[in-house]
Amino acid sequence: MAPVDSRREFSLSFLQRDRVNASLHALSDFAVLTGDERPIPSRWWNALRAVQHQELPPRTSDETALIWYDGPGHPYERALSSLMGGVDASVHGRVIDPVARAAIEAGAVAAFRRFEFVFPQTFRCFHDFIAAVILARRDDYSGGTVSNRIGLIWLGPELHWTDLDWLENLVHEFVHNALFLEDLVHHVLIGGGDTLEQPEALTLSAIRQVKRGYDKAYHSAFVSFTVIEMYHAVGRSDLAEPYIAPLLLSCEELVNNRRFATQHGHLLLEELVAGALSLPRNVHNAEAA
Repeated sequence: MAPVDSRREFSLSFLQRDRVNASLHALSDFAVLTGDERPIPSRWWNALRAVQHQELPPRTSDETALIWYDGPGHPYERALSSLMGGVDASVHGRVIDPVARAAIEAGAVAAFRRFEFVFPQTFRCFHDFIAAVILARRDDYSGGTVSNRIGLIWLGPELHWTDLDWLENLVHEFVHNALFLEDLVHHVLIGGGDTLEQPEALTLSAIRQVKRGYDKAYHSAFVSFTVIEMYHAVGRSDLAEPYIAPLLLSCEELVNNRRFATQHGHLLLEELVAGALSLPRNVHNAEAA
């Protein structure tokens, strides 16, 4: 098994810290917050609040906050409802047992420590960009991110999660956030849900391995590719391997249906396909190292 490569960062262009920062600066300009003298993460969060999160409080720390959902009336309840897919969090969200919280928080801390060691630039970008991870359970779900709540992540961690489980979920939702931001600023996909869910737009999802709307399949492929890179970087190419074949199949369908993406979306897709086509050789080489 390959050793951990602590110098490696994720390769996709829209995940680079400079790119994310530039998009957040553009959003700040759009929100007419250029005169805001607060530290940059707080300023960016204020821009996101102006666009999407008016009911949420200002950011007070440069570090991503862990927010425990405590039931109906919680300040983040509306945001959590959105992150859970538009369901009522007061009905579908379950409070995590306070007795379990210490162990869960310890798992999160260990995962963030590993995140920082393996992907230091992405780790810093994560903290700059993601204001909060909201912790709550929902049956049959492990977490989520949505386009109208950029800068927030919902996770439903279990006691048995290892630091790799945590890391995969954090990376998974970070990729969604970064791609939502890229789409907001640079326009990646054409049309809304009605267009992207029509029968001719349905495309194989790399992760669920079923036909989904083009936007969901598009996101899934970028998440899958980055999770593969993550497992490769931590020396677990065996865990990366099952993702590769479904990703390649999804890439083929995404290219065939690329009329649902903008020119900028095509450029990102070309980047993804080039990276995906190199994965089998890279992963097997890592196993042999």
